[in-house]
Amino acid sequence: MESDGVIIRLQKADKKRGEIKHLAAYEGKEKIGGGRYRLKNKLVVSSLADSEEIWGEAYSKVGHKWDIERVEKAIEEI
Repeated sequence: MESDGVIIRLQKADKKRGEIKHLAAYEGKEKIGGGRYRLKNKLVVSSLADSEEIWGEAYSKVGHKWDIERVEKAIEEI
């Protein structure tokens, strides 16, 4: 699972800026040529919610897509 955020300007809101948080979970990467890769069986969650909320939502969606207890290996990429 990887995550990142993008700062955007908000219109008609109390705050001027907000962060859209993107989380992507996937089963691996496959080379498609030219130094490019495709994510296998990906799930993407995006939200303006706070970090705790989006991680909870992402964990729930991952749990519905995959049997988390059967995961044999998790790789953390920084």
